Amino acid sequence: MADLERWKKFLRYDPTRWLLETNDPSILLWYQLDIAHRPEDAAGVMDTRERVLYSEPVQTIFAKQNEIGFWGDAENLAQPYYNATLWNLALLAELGIPRTSRRARNACEFILRNVLNDDGTFAELNAVESGYLLRAFGYFKYAQDARVLRAARVLRERADSYEARTALLWGWRAFCEDAEIAEAAEENIERVLEEKDLRGFGGKVDRTNLKGLGVYTFPQFNPRDELFLLRVLSEYDRVDDARVAPLIETLVTLQNERAQWKLERDWNDALVTPFERAGETSRWITLNAVRVIVKLVNRQT
Repeated sequence: MADLERWKKFLRYDPTRWLLETNDPSILLWYQLDIAHRPEDAAGVMDTRERVLYSEPVQTIFAKQNEIGFWGDAENLAQPYYNATLWNLALLAELGIPRTSRRARNACEFILRNVLNDDGTFAELNAVESGYLLRAFGYFKYAQDARVLRAARVLRERADSYEARTALLWGWRAFCEDAEIAEAAEENIERVLEEKDLRGFGGKVDRTNLKGLGVYTFPQFNPRDELFLLRVLSEYDRVDDARVAPLIETLVTLQNERAQWKLERDWNDALVTPFERAGETSRWITLNAVRVIVKLVNRQT
């Protein structure tokens, strides 16, 4: 890893080779973009993203999609949890499929035509679920869409808990060119950081129980996942805030001697397609941990 010297404070080893020894093109894609910092239009990146589209998990997800765009129940985007439309669309974004994917945009349009209420809210979705949905819309190039922008603004009034604020910050990131959303994001970052005692900062999470609220998950569908919070804060360049230091300390402590992290909880029983299993060394968790460390080191230099 070219920047290993700068990262020795946080990494016990160079995990690059292990991360790249995989047939999962999503891991390779995000390594190229977020760790090697290659541009999105680089030939190798575009080729890898195309491989993501035709990867087994993505094709399995698409095979379960209704032809008009939804998964499961057309009237409920979130239920059953981690299996319905919202979660599959969010997962496709997390896997890194092409942003102009026809089938993903069919899902987005289905939602906007059938589930977006007149008041700008999404029918039957709470604020946490809406945050994950906004994230998917932002990924699939809807940040300038007036319908989605209105929904993002409306959700400012629903940031009424730690979980809601964290998920909405995740969703709002692509919409922060809008002054109202940027202001809401900054306000809610401060509120999240002020609530540290409510979340068990500083290693208070019981990691002997892999179902604990703060443990590391993939997909990151738990807004109390501490690594998820670090990813959220890193996207707003706040991962170097002194109040975040206990979470960084925990992150560093949880790696093994090869700079690999374990998946502490999975959602495989509920997902359309399984991924890594809880308790095993995880490329996804390691990738996400290194993403955070990259942002932190860049902020400190």
